[in-house]
Amino acid sequence: MAITYKYKIDSLETAPSAYSKTDVITRVRFNLTGSEGSGDSKKESSFSGCCAMPALKDGDKYVEFKDLTEAKIIAWIKEHHGEDHPKEAIAAAIEDLKTPMYVAKDAPWA
Repeated sequence: MAITYKYKIDSLETAPSAYSKTDVITRVRFNLTGSEGSGDSKKESSFSGCCAMPALKDGDKYVEFKDLTEAKIIAWIKEHHGEDHPKEAIAAAIEDLKTPMYVAKDAPWA
């Protein structure tokens, strides 16, 4: 079964003034959640990350803070942070949930 992923933007950090611009995004804190299955068999895990935005260079297209969208921020995360590591970590955690190695159980004499 395939894992479905969903991003959530936790916070945007800005430089009030940088590169002759205002409210320049410098870091994005995010959470990526992956889930597989449904109902009682649903397994879910999350990855929390922080993505530093690269410095603006001449010729870069600047998006005003007021014009930012969640989709644009997520695209930046995918471009500058990458998805491989977060998705691999989530997939491994979901596999661990399917076949746990450590499950507490009462002793037979209890």
